[in-house]
Amino acid sequence: MEIRDIKTYLSIFTVLHSYNLKPNKNNMLKCPSHYDKSPSLKVYTDTHTFNSFGCGKAGEQIEWLYSKQ
Repeated sequence: MEIRDIKTYLSIFTVLHSYNLKPNKNNMLKCPSHYDKSPSLKVYTDTHTFNSFGCGKAGEQIEWLYSKQ
């Protein structure tokens, strides 16, 4: 299986759930990469990507997995 195949089948929400993270109704959550008083990380459901407006981390579900190792 290639990375593009994994991206097709692996939802960003599945990845977040494996870290016990659940976005709010606006698909925002507190970024685990930096101290957050309020949610600054946006999850985009249509592209399975994320962007932290606080620290600048962004990417797809694969980048999330690699950034947590």
